[in-house]
Amino acid sequence: MSTASITDLAKSILENAQKVEDYLKANNLPQPSFDEHSPPELPLSPEMQQIRQNAVDAAMDLEALLIGPVMQLRPVLNGASLNAIYKFDIATKVPLDGQISYEELAPKVGIKRTDLQRIVRFAVVHHHVFQEKTVGMVSHSAASRYLAESDIARAGLGFMFDECYQSFAHTVEAMQKYGDPEPNQCGWALAMKADVPMWEYHGQHPELGERAGKAMASFTKGTGHDSTALTRGYDWTVINAKGGTLVDLGGADGHVDADIARLNPGMQFIVQEIPEVLGKAKSTVPQDVAGRLTFAAHDFFQPQPTSADAYLFRQIFHNWGDRHCVQMLRALIPALRPGAKVIVNDNILPPPGVLPPSAERAVRSIDMIVMSLFNARERSKEDFEAVFAEADPRFQQVKVWTPEGSQMGLVEATWSG
Repeated sequence: MSTASITDLAKSILENAQKVEDYLKANNLPQPSFDEHSPPELPLSPEMQQIRQNAVDAAMDLEALLIGPVMQLRPVLNGASLNAIYKFDIATKVPLDGQISYEELAPKVGIKRTDLQRIVRFAVVHHHVFQEKTVGMVSHSAASRYLAESDIARAGLGFMFDECYQSFAHTVEAMQKYGDPEPNQCGWALAMKADVPMWEYHGQHPELGERAGKAMASFTKGTGHDSTALTRGYDWTVINAKGGTLVDLGGADGHVDADIARLNPGMQFIVQEIPEVLGKAKSTVPQDVAGRLTFAAHDFFQPQPTSADAYLFRQIFHNWGDRHCVQMLRALIPALRPGAKVIVNDNILPPPGVLPPSAERAVRSIDMIVMSLFNARERSKEDFEAVFAEADPRFQQVKVWTPEGSQMGLVEATWSG
């Protein structure tokens, strides 16, 4: 928690913002603005991304100090406006260039002019979504134009409002009702009136599964949750040199394996997935790595049939409770040979106050989300060590770290045999 004064924080914001502005000018890059033609992401170097983040962190602390404890205790802003913008597809009905009146827009989206006006004006002042440069006329802002042009952004809003926010509203009820529950005894299951876990339900309703996949792509875009931790933060030298094999459990379409493969031409890759995922995944393999990347049907709770040099669980553990993670690790044992590596790529919960405010806020937000959706959790270094120890004492040399430039961490354990 920051101990800086409000003037110290203001100076820090100015100093770091000036560095970002100077960098953009020096590289002939556009300055950030709310204008509809502003890019959705700042094209900054890793060093400048950190400087930008320093400004954001200081701004967050400054705002909290200036609004005071009473306002800090108020719930998150009313989400009805953004929900309506998603449900009525308002962003795509506003012309990308130019403006449109509320009277003309209302019948296009199917709601009353007065309701449309209050929805848009709330979004303008709270989220910088849309602009009203001329009273009564709606035009795009950078955020609303991105929403209009990006199907993954729209999917992200839909998933948040239709599933996540409904889950949040039932999470405490689930805690009271179930105590130490199963994956289908959570806020999400109560909200959706489902008796199976979310991913199984999505398998039964493919349109929801497709939207969830796009939503995950939206949430990780530009956040340091890409494949960087694995491609740049893990040393594949030994496995690559001997032509070793990596098995990626629950690896979806194998896009992360493709990224690793391009940097490690000696390695082979097997993506294991449930049959429902495999058909589409096989058709999307990039040609430049197709000869080294294969797919196999497998449930990671069942005994592992493939002996390999390394096994990867990327963003898998945080969807499950400890008991289920232990079960996944034990399922590997029949195939493990001495020296085999087990790699987990997930967020690492830090001790309180170690990370900058924005980074800690992000990881703790995800921790609460997976609690509501799956009765799962993010884990600390000690939590990961405990899971491997409970699975089998032959999982040795458990290392936990977060590579530079990544928001996601790595866990590596070596099978001693």
